[in-house]
Amino acid sequence: MSAYCLSIEEGTPLSRRCLKGDLPAPDEDLAAEMMAVTSSWLQGEGYEHYEISNFARPGRRCTHNVDCWRYRDYIGFGPSAHSKVGRDRRANTPDVDAYVRACSPELKQTAAHERSPVSWHQRLSDRDVACEATMLGLRLLEGMPRSRLESLWATAGEDVEPRLHELECYGLLELGARVRLTRRGLLLANEVHSAFV
Repeated sequence: MSAYCLSIEEGTPLSRRCLKGDLPAPDEDLAAEMMAVTSSWLQGEGYEHYEISNFARPGRRCTHNVDCWRYRDYIGFGPSAHSKVGRDRRANTPDVDAYVRACSPELKQTAAHERSPVSWHQRLSDRDVACEATMLGLRLLEGMPRSRLESLWATAGEDVEPRLHELECYGLLELGARVRLTRRGLLLANEVHSAFV
């Protein structure tokens, strides 16, 4: 089960109504309190809180999402599907007709680039990998192995220890064999993640 706080995206009808004063903007303190109540209630109902916004019955976590948060490879099929294999990330065209044309066996005589449903490709740098793996790994309440985090950042040519200790001093991270968000860090996860960008 996923539980997210309302976020108001710029340029949406909801954001315009909030800016005009027609609707109140979400209260961050109330949102944090509501998330704490939701977490407590779900845990009381037998769900484990295993990721910032996700809960599951024991043994019923979403395997695909956990694999993404652990920065494992995944392959997406279909229009708009995304994949990450090693350092390569790609996305298929969102256009259903173009996707079908690109995958149709009758089009084998066309140029190779016209047969590919891939509309976007990115080769990730060492720093990209370190940033993404850290941001995603810290979403899990179990955190991520400290040795892996340090290795990722060393490969990117950066010493991550000063950042880790600073975030620990602010009460946002718990450091040990695993690095994990504290209860306060869960509420301020975006600020923690921005320290690694």
